[in-house]
Amino acid sequence: MNKTIFLYPFLFFLILSFSACSFETDNAPGELEGTWRLISIETEGRTVDYLDKNIFWSFQSKLLQLETKGDIYMRVLYYYKKDGNTLVLSSPYRYDRENGDELITDPSLLEFYAIDGLEVTFTFQTSKDKLLLREGNRVFKFVKF
Repeated sequence: MNKTIFLYPFLFFLILSFSACSFETDNAPGELEGTWRLISIETEGRTVDYLDKNIFWSFQSKLLQLETKGDIYMRVLYYYKKDGNTLVLSSPYRYDRENGDELITDPSLLEFYAIDGLEVTFTFQTSKDKLLLREGNRVFKFVKF
């Protein structure tokens, strides 16, 4: 009898903790999880090499971080939503933990990363170590880092 008195509250909190976790994983990156290096962008048969820019996209939870290794250009944080093979990026911020992240309102600040809007929708395709993002007539090619 004494064991069951302790067992029921334990089970209650265990079930509660699992249900709370589902809120955090509703937009889990799944196959996008981790860091990807942009290698090229293809537009209408023309390919532009991006290896020399050292651009990396890192997906975690509900955030995407765009950065360059060596801090060549400002880091950007996007909120993203994944639905099937559709990826929507929105609300970009200039990453600045010391002074507070600042909402980006000028899309030209994103041109370095080859993004031309504050909200962008991609379709994506992944394999073991490759990621393709399609936006209109452009294809972003990444390798897993």
